[in-house]
Amino acid sequence: MNNTLLKQIELFVSFLKRLTCDELVDLEKGNMKLEFVKRYNESVNAHFDSFTFGQYVKEIESKATREECVAYLEMAKLQRRDLESILKYLGVTFTKKDNKAKLKSKIIENTIGRKLRDDAIINK
Repeated sequence: MNNTLLKQIELFVSFLKRLTCDELVDLEKGNMKLEFVKRYNESVNAHFDSFTFGQYVKEIESKATREECVAYLEMAKLQRRDLESILKYLGVTFTKKDNKAKLKSKIIENTIGRKLRDDAIINK
């Protein structure tokens, strides 16, 4: 129990360290908030922190264009395993042969890309 709790705290601190100075200021001022969501994954073998990656997904989905998403992902400086974990969180398949650019592309198309396509169909 204690190891699990310590691991979650370490993941939370790691997430906070990746925030930009502007995001930290917004967090302190109350302009931005962090949410914890209790959620069970469909896959029992998923070993990733849904809190951290859920926050990334929310941030990506808040962008208006694919270009803003690309800029955000570049700014976040995510490692390959982080990108894979975001895709697992989204329930998107990927292969070990996919490079970082392909993983980023899949993330963008399955978040903002899907939203933009849906909006285009609705507003047709």
